Amino acid sequence: MTGRVRAAGWIASCLLLCSLLALPSLGAASNTAKEISIGVMLLQVGRAREGLFRLNQALGSDASLPAGHAALGAARLLCHDPAEAQARFRQALALDRGCLSARLGLALCRLQEGNVEAALTEYKQALAFNGPEQDSIRAGYAYLCCLTGMYAAASAECEPLLRGERGNALARQTYAAALLAQQRPSEAWQVLSPAPDGASRVQLLGRWPVRTESPLLSLRAAYRRTHAGDQRERFTWPPPGSFLARRRTENATANAQPPIAPLMEPEWIAAPVSPTTSGAAGVRPAAARGGLRITSPAHGALLSGVVEVGVATDSEARIDYVVLTVDGGFKSLTNTRPFRLMFDAAMLEPGPHVLRAAGYSPGGNVVATAETRVQVAVQKPTPATRRHRTFDPAAKLWLDRAERDLERLLVLRADPLAETQLRGRVQEARGRMLAAAEAYERVFSAQPYYPGIRTDLLWSYHQLGWLTADGAAQEIRSLPRQDRCVALTFDDGPHPVLTPRILKTLDRYGWRATFFLVGKQVELYPDLAREIAKRGHEIGAHSYTHSDLSRMTQREVERELVKSRAVIREATGVTVRLFRPPGGHYNDRVRQALQATGFSVVFWNSNIGCYQHVPSEEAARKIVRQVSPSGIVLLHNGEDATERVLPELLAELQQNGYVADTVSSLCRLSP
Repeated sequence: MTGRVRAAGWIASCLLLCSLLALPSLGAASNTAKEISIGVMLLQVGRAREGLFRLNQALGSDASLPAGHAALGAARLLCHDPAEAQARFRQALALDRGCLSARLGLALCRLQEGNVEAALTEYKQALAFNGPEQDSIRAGYAYLCCLTGMYAAASAECEPLLRGERGNALARQTYAAALLAQQRPSEAWQVLSPAPDGASRVQLLGRWPVRTESPLLSLRAAYRRTHAGDQRERFTWPPPGSFLARRRTENATANAQPPIAPLMEPEWIAAPVSPTTSGAAGVRPAAARGGLRITSPAHGALLSGVVEVGVATDSEARIDYVVLTVDGGFKSLTNTRPFRLMFDAAMLEPGPHVLRAAGYSPGGNVVATAETRVQVAVQKPTPATRRHRTFDPAAKLWLDRAERDLERLLVLRADPLAETQLRGRVQEARGRMLAAAEAYERVFSAQPYYPGIRTDLLWSYHQLGWLTADGAAQEIRSLPRQDRCVALTFDDGPHPVLTPRILKTLDRYGWRATFFLVGKQVELYPDLAREIAKRGHEIGAHSYTHSDLSRMTQREVERELVKSRAVIREATGVTVRLFRPPGGHYNDRVRQALQATGFSVVFWNSNIGCYQHVPSEEAARKIVRQVSPSGIVLLHNGEDATERVLPELLAELQQNGYVADTVSSLCRLSP
């Protein structure tokens, strides 16, 4: 269902784009705005180069539009030019500090550089602006907190996003990762269950070079988890110009402690406040009623940049949500405790201002208020303030649409691969190693180079005991027996016509065989694969695509092995440990891949392919002589002599006193 909705959205975007291209010419400003909006839509449908060309033309007509620079930054990022993208995003912010899409794009650039702290700073700034993507921005902020190892902060941000119908996917993943990092795997599993639609069929989604990979893979997170100790550590919104972490006590109403030294200070942030200017003379004291208090900023504080307003309540106060106004104008609203509200002081004139917090009851009545007075500092550099410009209604409509589309395009989104890998980590922590291995197999099958997934997968195989003690792949070239026995092996199935006939022939003699199945065929005919297992036959893997593995890299071979194992298990419930290389193509890379993934390779002593044009009775006699006194016979589910020769072969084997069984039984292998 999710894939159909996504496809429908893409088709709708294409149809809308075609209709926009057919619109008549407008005024100069409206035409430029229209071109920007169409350029953004081209980016949304994957036509990045075309969108880049169109956006360059639009900015050539009017280079003063922040949305145009932000859109061009997005196009540059899609075209793998992060340096130019970052320059464009910064230009948009210089023109309009409130350009939310530019701030989200800049965060993506910093995250791509590996600078998580800088990306987190950008998301803090973005939270000061209300908009349709507010929940997604808060989830992205929580994700970045989790990357830096601040799991309590991530949990506090995610929890309200998962209440009721607000099922944000990135918030769900991040919350589960934070719980797991705090050694709470059962709670993490409750957050992840039930799986969303399509979670078992992982696909690579998104076109951005930066994806929200598993928060637990971050080296920063591992270090902080080991050394930070106190899991009550929380991020607070920093004083202007600083990116800080503060220690909070369990008492939500306690004042924050002095901050630690800043980790970074972006050049474009407004100048920091001098402590000597706080509490200016003549400022009236803070006022409060009904048990509501403004805990930060301090009364009379000098502010600049993005500011957090902390609001505390008495325990008996029944307050459902808090609204923040500055000089009577609405700035922010929250219903999440502890109450923290954001606004951008750069949008205010320098000088004194009144902050007022109003607490509302569940019935929508004001039941408590708090008020304090602050000073807003002169901003440096001045270009960071918003430049006002009047547009005609058509141009404003186009620009608003472009901004909304850009925000939707640039905000961090959940990656289904990360969620599936996280499910594996949670199952591993719960002691369910087979379920963990299944999750890791799905991710590895979709993207074998996904960060950390190979290590997770092979570790799960090791824990399950599937890897040999000496680390060598077992090679079975004959049966270790001298009595008359034979292993009948069938490659290339399941086949919709031939496999049922082969099974019926084997049933007449009551003999079991080993079927080496191709993953793609199993996906096409899962019922036949289940029927093979149901009748007591052994199943092995014959790769996923039936390609020449000797021409592949080791990682590509591992993917063939793992994906075939995964689809066979999904169809039959059987975990396969035997493998036969298609065409017998075998080299060191294939051997190492088998060793890494815990497979034993099975060859043969007689091949039905050598008797394609030999009469059936003669072919049966020659095969029996070739495997004497015991051996492995290679047969097929495909279009060769197998169907014609098999009845004669079974009769000849029985007449000569042979017994047929599976490879594992005759080699005494553990299943």
